Amino acid sequence: LKRLRRERMALGSDRNLVMTAVHVRDAETGRLRAVWTFYPVHTVSLHNTNVLVSSDNKGYAQWLMERARGNTGASPSPDFTAAFFQSEAGDVSPNTVDNGDGTFTGVYGKDDVRNAEFTGRCQADAAEQLLAA
Repeated sequence: LKRLRRERMALGSDRNLVMTAVHVRDAETGRLRAVWTFYPVHTVSLHNTNVLVSSDNKGYAQWLMERARGNTGASPSPDFTAAFFQSEAGDVSPNTVDNGDGTFTGVYGKDDVRNAEFTGRCQADAAEQLLAA
């Protein structure tokens, strides 16, 4: 618990669980053009044995939000862009399941891809909730 006591009291936790989002809207139409989110979870879910190119959990969250708004291609949509940034960059691991031996995995054990998708989906869902508020 290296976080200052007053910070833990303000957060109600020893870590920040709050997502912050910036919504960018077209000044003339009010249409949503971009969402930038900031959440303190490490961007890497995949282990060092992964040999494939991946945007990992934050990239998956971006893909989900953009796809939900009609971007189905490989190139960015000219109408909407989502970005998921890491705030408070300390080692806030997406691997939260304690294996009891000093190691941690994601909710799907050693299935790195499913773990990255799970963490990405959680971030995308939180961002969608912020949009709806």
